[in-house]
Amino acid sequence: MRLLYLIIIFTSCFAVIKSQNKEEIYFSGFEWINKISPDPTGPGNNIFGTHPKNVTLDNNGNVTLRIRRNSSCAEIFSKPIFKEGRYETTIVTNTKTFHPYMVFGIFLYDHSAAPHYNEIDIEYSLWGRNENKNMQYAVHTNSGTKVHRFSFKKKKTVIKHIIDITNDSIHFKSTVYEKAHNRLLTLSEISYPRPEEFAFNKTRFHFNLWLMNKDIKVVSHFPKVKILDFNYHPSTK
Repeated sequence: MRLLYLIIIFTSCFAVIKSQNKEEIYFSGFEWINKISPDPTGPGNNIFGTHPKNVTLDNNGNVTLRIRRNSSCAEIFSKPIFKEGRYETTIVTNTKTFHPYMVFGIFLYDHSAAPHYNEIDIEYSLWGRNENKNMQYAVHTNSGTKVHRFSFKKKKTVIKHIIDITNDSIHFKSTVYEKAHNRLLTLSEISYPRPEEFAFNKTRFHFNLWLMNKDIKVVSHFPKVKILDFNYHPSTK
């Protein structure tokens, strides 16, 4: 929590709820709530969901998140409460052209576990500096934060992410398919011991796209993020 980019990633997830503008969307077999807040809220003291294209669902069942020119950001979170298990999602975006103050988050968040909400993150961001690595895994608990940063910057890349949570560990893995070499490349992989205080009480899964500085000039070519799928496999242990 000593660095700014760690401090700002904690998420305030309660807001006026509507959606695209439906109150809920159905994606990958689950119901999701679209966060709408016309008043500034976390993360980043942004407004959320006030533009009809912040969150869209296409005919193929893919969800796309966008930041619009009015600086309206995007977030969806699962209506179901989740427990231990394996979480998988596939993302398409242009990691090479992310604005330095733009953040894409994939995360679990326990609404009942203040102040740090037992948050488990995969995030895409340069955290305000072009020389930074642009991806990270993070585990936040009331007793501290663990962060692993790595970098991958390419145009329109399809990346599969996995978060596997058991009774005693939290495991992250990110892979990308290299068509030219016909192989699956592991971008990063790491395991952490599961903190003793970590529990699943009111834990939901979230995707969001937001700005570290809501006052920056929003440009029309901000890369969008497409979420192709989401899968949850409950733990059998």
